[in-house]
Amino acid sequence: MSLLWVRTAPEAHRHKPTPGFAFLRDERRYRNAFESLEGGKSGPEKLGLPWGTSGDRFWDFYTSRLRDGNRGQLAWTHGLPLLRHAPVALPKPADGGYAASSLYVYPHGLALVLTFRMRGPFTLTGVATRARDLRYGPIRLDSSRLTPALFASAVLARNGAQVWGPDAALSDAAAEPFTICTVIRATGADWKVRVEEEGELHRFLDKVAGWYDRDRAPDALESCRISSPRTDGHLLYGHRRSRCVWFPEHFDTGDQRHSLLHYHRNLTFASMQTESLAQYVCRADDDLRDPGYLSIPQRAYAHHVLQSVDRLNEGRPEYTYRSRSPARQLQDNGTLGRAQRVREYLDQVL
Repeated sequence: MSLLWVRTAPEAHRHKPTPGFAFLRDERRYRNAFESLEGGKSGPEKLGLPWGTSGDRFWDFYTSRLRDGNRGQLAWTHGLPLLRHAPVALPKPADGGYAASSLYVYPHGLALVLTFRMRGPFTLTGVATRARDLRYGPIRLDSSRLTPALFASAVLARNGAQVWGPDAALSDAAAEPFTICTVIRATGADWKVRVEEEGELHRFLDKVAGWYDRDRAPDALESCRISSPRTDGHLLYGHRRSRCVWFPEHFDTGDQRHSLLHYHRNLTFASMQTESLAQYVCRADDDLRDPGYLSIPQRAYAHHVLQSVDRLNEGRPEYTYRSRSPARQLQDNGTLGRAQRVREYLDQVL
């Protein structure tokens, strides 16, 4: 299970990072930072490439499987972030699972991802209960025990001050995280059998996607289907700010190309990238209302962001990562209409 939060830097601060992060100010310096890291050199402020040491395939797909040259050439135009690994240590889950945090630094803001992996003999009800405990349970930060939302706000505020200075108040467009839950391994599931409307599995998916603390009738199955319609049990289920992956045909496969762990990471990155770019578009739209214009640097950057948003919305594999989830996320976030207003403004002034 991954929880992610995004914060956007106000335009007044975006071009005034602290000295160690001055490379965030313009395209040439940001691209050079990426190219240096890809060349094996150390990065500024102990930052690293977003794919870390695992070479996450999402970034291959997101940059259209770039082979000629490095991704540093696309870092600014495609909105690639840099990784600040493990900004805070998370306690290991009591069931012997895994917990980690990662911070991503964009030229326009920050993203925080908390990831938990549960292990053990759980029933569907047990998984839902344990996931909810992690989703809302306290996390220690310094001497305090905070809910994940307050924990994320504190970590992002602290890092935002380090990047843009103590007076830079990052926007808090979505206090609640975007969540991605993936069942990686299970027994007793027949992948050829479709998920039954209001059946046990449907109720499980809805509870984990909706984070309800009570029994309730689940939302209609087809209204929450993110994946394309199928006649088997393969289902990507979601609410406005959540995704739950149930791909039983891959539970026991040893084929790394279809590893659900890798799929979870890909979907998490896709959701993070969509969330971050969408929030920047919404911030630009807000600026069109007050003060009523975009600065020249803001126009150029917004143009690149809109192109990336369009690629994610279309989901064509020759241009970016192929998934129906980003398009649904943009629709549910109300981003597309706001993106159109920004696009019309840029068409007039560029």
